[in-house]
Amino acid sequence: MRDSITKRTSKMKRVKNVAFIAVGVLVIAGIGLIQASETRGAVPVISIVYPTGAFPGDVQRVQAAVNLGGTVVLKATNAAGVPTPFNFGTPDPLPGRRVLFTTDVNVVGERVGSHMTTVNGGFAPFRSPFPVKSRIEGIDFESPLSQAIRITASTGTEIVGNRINGVIPILTGIGFTFGDGIDVFGNRDPQHAITGKVRVADNVIENLTAQFATGIQLDAVAADSEITGNIINLGPSDHDVQGVGILAIRSRGSVLIDNNSLGPDMAGAGIFIAGDHTAAYQVSRNTVICESPFADGIAVTGGDFSEGTISPVIEKNHITIHNSQFTSGISLYGLVGNGLVGENKIDGYGAVAMILTQGSLPENLVSSNRLQGNNISLFTASLADVLFDTNTRDNVLVGHCVSIIDLGVNNSATCATPSNASLVGEQMKNAHARKSEKLQRLMSIDRESLQ
Repeated sequence: MRDSITKRTSKMKRVKNVAFIAVGVLVIAGIGLIQASETRGAVPVISIVYPTGAFPGDVQRVQAAVNLGGTVVLKATNAAGVPTPFNFGTPDPLPGRRVLFTTDVNVVGERVGSHMTTVNGGFAPFRSPFPVKSRIEGIDFESPLSQAIRITASTGTEIVGNRINGVIPILTGIGFTFGDGIDVFGNRDPQHAITGKVRVADNVIENLTAQFATGIQLDAVAADSEITGNIINLGPSDHDVQGVGILAIRSRGSVLIDNNSLGPDMAGAGIFIAGDHTAAYQVSRNTVICESPFADGIAVTGGDFSEGTISPVIEKNHITIHNSQFTSGISLYGLVGNGLVGENKIDGYGAVAMILTQGSLPENLVSSNRLQGNNISLFTASLADVLFDTNTRDNVLVGHCVSIIDLGVNNSATCATPSNASLVGEQMKNAHARKSEKLQRLMSIDRESLQ
């Protein structure tokens, strides 16, 4: 009899363990952590976290779940089914207002009717300072301080289908306010590098009001990157240091920026790319609207704060420009070479549709780029359709244009006869000087100080 009982007890334990391994779920509610599994082996953990609307408890419970790794599901409603935001505290630079990714983890939200998982406030509430793999999906970030998501080390990251609204500016130590949507900042230190693939897709980013504001910023990313399907509008504000929809600089792998919708409130550029020389940029099928007098639709630069930008492909974009004083639909600044600017549509009105010109260092040449098959027939230019400025060499324009000014060396065009008119006009010169000053200020900023 005793042997029979022992065998039945042992069998029940084995069945219990199998059941728990199959479920592998943790439920984290307002009452704390309830363990619903005794997982063994490599079965991934799934944690479910309900918001309570109370700070700091909401942050602490999300952090506890994230520390376990696996998949963390952040609910749109509290345990009683009432739509409730996660409370990450007031948007102040104080402790306890963020979650750190300490191990490989997926953090996903949900939709319940019209309600989306929401994180209110916090100070850059989701951060990855360690080399881990992460995914952030389906979360509405409302009024965070500084930025919503900050990745400064990663072995692979995906940021997909989130909403970021009303980032609160923070005053930097270098004299201006800063507030981005998503930042992926790496450096050459292996402990703080961005390796593994970076994918930022299908996010909506709105109402960034800082003087230095960027919807999505990638800096010194060693990994291949994709930025696709995002909708970004900074909103009306005085972005007098930087106002860019998508910025990718000092990249060292392939960078795809495709099918994004940007504008109209871009003070600097809809899309801005720069170096390094090993990066392979493809900027394609984006819709960009710029209404600022000093905003480029798409700006490519090199050789100033980064290495040169080699062989970028800028194709099949639709760019609308209004009120441009000197900038253009597509601008190449400084050390940019062997690029293809092809089959883009540029409409609206302004000084020029496309410009190749120097950056902040006059010794850097814009050279050997090909502008081919671009549709600028619906753009009204006050200066010229295309401008090859000084410090340009061996560039080729093939396709429609009515007017072109060529101040460079050995450039060629198959459309209108180039004019070498050197008188650009006092207003244009002043506008160009202001744009150059803005670029130089932008290039002088130590972005590591913003982390």
